[in-house]
Amino acid sequence: MKFAFVLAMKNLFRYKRRTFITAIAIALGLAMFLIVDSLLLGMMRALGMKESRIMLSFLFEAGGIGMIGALIGLALGAMGNLYMVNIGIDFGFIMRDTDLGYRIQSIVRGSWNLRSFIITFVSGITLSIIVAYLPIRRALKKDIPACLRH
Repeated sequence: MKFAFVLAMKNLFRYKRRTFITAIAIALGLAMFLIVDSLLLGMMRALGMKESRIMLSFLFEAGGIGMIGALIGLALGAMGNLYMVNIGIDFGFIMRDTDLGYRIQSIVRGSWNLRSFIITFVSGITLSIIVAYLPIRRALKKDIPACLRH
C-alpha cells in the first residue's frame, strides 16, 4: 500500500496542470458542500463532538466522494481502453503515402496496465482528502452560533 501511495504522490506532482485543475474543482465542490453543511457542523460542535473527530468524519466523507469519482473515472477509462485493446485506431489512411524505410503497423492498439489503474484510484482518493483539509479547517475555526446561523 505504501508503494501505491508513493506512486500516487509522484503522479500528482508529475501532471501539475491537470492536478491543479482537479484540485480547484474538488475544492470548490467541497467548499459549497461545507457551506451547506455548516448547520450540521455547528450541531456537532454544540453537542460536544471534538474538532478532531469532526475533521476525521468530513475527511472520510471527502475520501468517499473521491473514491466514487475515481471508480467512475476508472470505469469510463476501462471502456475506452477496451475499444483500444480489441479494435484500435487505424491510421493507415495517413501512412499509405509515407515511406519511412521500414515497415510499421498502421493500427494503434492499447494495452492493459494494472499499475496505472491503481495509481489513478489512489490519486483520486488522496487528492480529494488533501484538498478537503483546508475548507474543513476554515469551517472549524468559526464559532458555534455562526455555524448555526446559516
